[in-house]
Amino acid sequence: MDMLCFSRWIVPCVSCSPDETLYPIICVAKTAHSAKVRLRLLVNGDDLEVAQVGDGFCVLREARPHAAGDAQLTISIDDHTETHNVFHCHGIAADSREVAFF
Repeated sequence: MDMLCFSRWIVPCVSCSPDETLYPIICVAKTAHSAKVRLRLLVNGDDLEVAQVGDGFCVLREARPHAAGDAQLTISIDDHTETHNVFHCHGIAADSREVAFF
């Protein structure tokens, strides 16, 4: 779990070294963690990088045209990966990064 310490006044901070409490600062304890998130859409063997996933849609980082059809949406967070079979019903247009699916 992330441990944040907000030192607004010059007071000792239990998770910071004494030198870090001389000025108003925001410090992060050494337990901070950023999850490794990877979103991919596999369409006809083409592995597309996904920027955002919503309810029934995703936004690609880069548009590449594809006809409507089956695809696999892969969501990886740290060491956990889930793959969902989806059908992108309108295809992917060359000029649009948004993909509708169900």
